[in-house]
Amino acid sequence: MALSLLPIEILSEIFLAACTATLSSRSGLLRSVSQVCRRWRQAALGCGQLWTQADYQHDRPEWLREQLRRSGKAPVVVKADLSRSSHRGIRNVRLALTEATIHTLDLDAPLNALNQLFSDCQPLLALESLSLFIPSSAVQPVFQLRAPNLKSLSLSNFVIPWDASIFQNLTQLRLHARDASHSPSMRQVLTMLSCSPLLTELVLLHTIQSSARLESIGVVPLPHLSTLTVEDDILTHIFLLRHLDMPTLRRLSFKIETGSENLSLITEIGQLISRVLPSVADVKLRVEAASPTVIIRECTQCIHISLRYRVPISTPNLLSAAGAIISTFPLFKATALKLIIREPNSAAVSAETWRMCLKNLGALESLQLAPITPQNLIHALTVEADKPMLLSRLQHLDINHANLVAAPGPAHAGHLGSWWRGTQVSGRTFMDVLLECTKSRKRGGCRVSCLRLTVPHRPDHLESLEATVKKLILCVENPS
Repeated sequence: MALSLLPIEILSEIFLAACTATLSSRSGLLRSVSQVCRRWRQAALGCGQLWTQADYQHDRPEWLREQLRRSGKAPVVVKADLSRSSHRGIRNVRLALTEATIHTLDLDAPLNALNQLFSDCQPLLALESLSLFIPSSAVQPVFQLRAPNLKSLSLSNFVIPWDASIFQNLTQLRLHARDASHSPSMRQVLTMLSCSPLLTELVLLHTIQSSARLESIGVVPLPHLSTLTVEDDILTHIFLLRHLDMPTLRRLSFKIETGSENLSLITEIGQLISRVLPSVADVKLRVEAASPTVIIRECTQCIHISLRYRVPISTPNLLSAAGAIISTFPLFKATALKLIIREPNSAAVSAETWRMCLKNLGALESLQLAPITPQNLIHALTVEADKPMLLSRLQHLDINHANLVAAPGPAHAGHLGSWWRGTQVSGRTFMDVLLECTKSRKRGGCRVSCLRLTVPHRPDHLESLEATVKKLILCVENPS
């Protein structure tokens, strides 16, 4: 079909798709398509969405005013970088504030530019999303931004009074303080959150004064909050969890900075999280331990915890911290676990530490280990007479990079470096421990019915590997 015969609606959709290019070329593209022929011009002028985003840094004010006129009643999106104090950019954004129906406002601007923009500004009744990035922290501005229908607010460095009405109807809030000297106190943040009962997503990045301590204040209810992200010191996390009531929380992401290996604080974090997520059921949990972080995730109610130590911490102690957190979670109904281990020194973590990490997962039926599997982790799953049975319902075991060669050495290390040399414990190979584990679990009435092994590919080991696998199958089927 010739372009001249395309319906106006299809031409408009083509123009909209073409305008997904960079903002700097958008104005030129619109000028071009609207001057090809009368039909194209009719399609372009009749589609208000085409004109809702302009180049506020470079367009001339008269051309900007024409674009705003052509946008009609379509919601306008204003995105501008005014960090270099562009006089034309400031005039253009100011023009949009006074003459357009602005739906989204995204500004990177110094405080003096914001004062010019918002001083004596009329209420932005259509504004639903506001993002302000201030290059450096500053004292409170002279303007008071009024946006009674604002739903989403993102502030990097703070320029709005904490008692402002702008927080009242928010559903999404992101705060990032790059200079702690102007950060609010814990009480100010909680008071602000008490004015935002409709929040569904909250992100606080180094927002609260680290020296702040709570005065007498009650629990703040956030009945609709489903996502919480916090990055701060450990006491800030503890204080927030103590004073927020979040019955609908589904996703939790913490990056916790701590200067010590104080497991009592780590345990309290876990206990507080277990109160926030009181009914974790039918989940798939993903645990990642990699110095200096511990990450815990599960898919239906996502928990992501990163511990950032300011002092060196050993891998065994790191895994102990992970165990201290996991052991407090109500994961007794979890049925699947994927354990991600990227730390080469994880072979030094004791079987007792692994038992502590896994002891609360009584309903677990499937366990996947990747990309490496420490020998002591398999040993922890072995049924021993003097120890309680671990993961009694486990049926599916998936082991990645299982070293089934009887005598591991440098030639078998591959991309894992020296890890293979650390997998032998007390003279036993990985194969010895795996055989002992599978046979003991069958004798104890908790047989692993599906064992999947992924081994490093070495052509010179295929014959030995085939014999080893046959031996493994024989021993599992006949544990005597």
